[in-house]
Amino acid sequence: MKTDSRTSRMTSARVARPPALHCEEDPKGRASVLDVRPATRRHNLVVVGFDEIVANKYLPCIKEAIEAGHVDSYSIIDLKAERPTVEERIQGVDLKPQEVIYLPKVSRGATAQQMQPELIEAALQRLRLSELPMKVYIATEVRAHEAYLRYCVENGIDSLVEKPVLAPMADGRFAPTRITEVMRELIAQADRTDAKHSVMTLSRYHRIYNGEVLRSLEERVRDWQAPSPRSTCAPPAASGTFSTSTRRETITPTGTATG
Repeated sequence: MKTDSRTSRMTSARVARPPALHCEEDPKGRASVLDVRPATRRHNLVVVGFDEIVANKYLPCIKEAIEAGHVDSYSIIDLKAERPTVEERIQGVDLKPQEVIYLPKVSRGATAQQMQPELIEAALQRLRLSELPMKVYIATEVRAHEAYLRYCVENGIDSLVEKPVLAPMADGRFAPTRITEVMRELIAQADRTDAKHSVMTLSRYHRIYNGEVLRSLEERVRDWQAPSPRSTCAPPAASGTFSTSTRRETITPTGTATG
């Protein structure tokens, strides 16, 4: 593996993967090897962050995608610090990755913020297959979401990112006030290409699911006439201290409190 100022900081490991071929005998007993892969447009999938949820819950989905002909293979990008855990996890799954690249965890500071995109670009470039388009599944630590997502958006690569979408950093610290700004910027850039970018949300966060749960809770609150009693915080007293008062409330069918 050739290295430069960027790739010298990352290590990779290839994992043997059996070819998608099937051996069978014809009526005369002669063996023939057939390529059983569907003749469809396949993609090279890169999984960023191989945690236990990906290995146990989503790897079967990747396997189905490979068998259906949507994906040719998958590779992994993870942190060097996670290498022992990742390699143990890989040993425990049937579907092995094509290649695994380990990156150093970037520290805080302006230099680190500049180095992270360079490492990400070097890793994804190494995993790119010239004959296949790439798809990237971003399941790594939240602070790294933006850098991977930005690379995909700027280079027209299909991406799927777990929630939360991003956590903008400034001087090594989470900067929530930049979320709207960064999202608008990425959306504007994404509109310039045909690549698709999606966010994975679990069903328990879906508004329909939440509606069912909240409706059930609301019915119980009405039936049980709860909560009761309740302590509330009154406005500050003249001395600057806080005083509390306790009052009994009843929740009416309209959701308003009386008492």
